[in-house]
Amino acid sequence: MLCATFAALIPLYAGLATKEQTDRLVKRLLNREEYAPDTTTTLRVPTASKSPNYFAPRGYWRGPIWVNMNWFLIHGLKQYGYANLAREIRVDTPTLVERSGFHEYFDPRTGEGDGSDIFSWSAALVIDLVEDYETSSS
Repeated sequence: MLCATFAALIPLYAGLATKEQTDRLVKRLLNREEYAPDTTTTLRVPTASKSPNYFAPRGYWRGPIWVNMNWFLIHGLKQYGYANLAREIRVDTPTLVERSGFHEYFDPRTGEGDGSDIFSWSAALVIDLVEDYETSSS
């Protein structure tokens, strides 16, 4: 399997992906061998595909979940009409903080926080996600 990082998903947020490219990226997001939850990674979205030669769940940008990256992805998916997947990630992301606090990044296998434990962008973006969820649920 070709190694991929979260950088491949950023065109969704920027609105640069074509419909065909978006469909391929979403297919990868739903693939359990790459980004989707499976028996080893119960949370989403890791910053690297689960390629055995590259994936490091606690390796800074080689696999942990970052709230800011999920935030970008959620907004990108919504732009392209993938509201259900965006909603799932939006609901899952605050769960990380509930379990472990406002950490810099999180282990996708356990949700355990790592890096700084009072990371302000995690806090700010979770507030935005929760507010967005409450607004869209009303």
